[in-house]
Amino acid sequence: MARRLILDTGAVLAYVRQDEEVVAAIEEARSHLAEVVVPPAVVTEAIRGGGRDAGVHRLLKASYTSWVGKKLACEAGALERFA
Repeated sequence: MARRLILDTGAVLAYVRQDEEVVAAIEEARSHLAEVVVPPAVVTEAIRGGGRDAGVHRLLKASYTSWVGKKLACEAGALERFA
């Protein structure tokens, strides 16, 4: 059975803020070869479009989100700022 650490929006935003506990949990999961997963809905909630998303994008590059989900979730998140 594959090990996974599934992040919610709070964890993603805490990672962006470099919260010590969240960063340590992600690093520990990676050291145990666990897959770090960011669900598409979480990407949608965390992405707003623009430079402030850099930290989220760094996390996404090092984690798993279904490719269709990641693309659509980023687009949806960026559109949210216009709502």
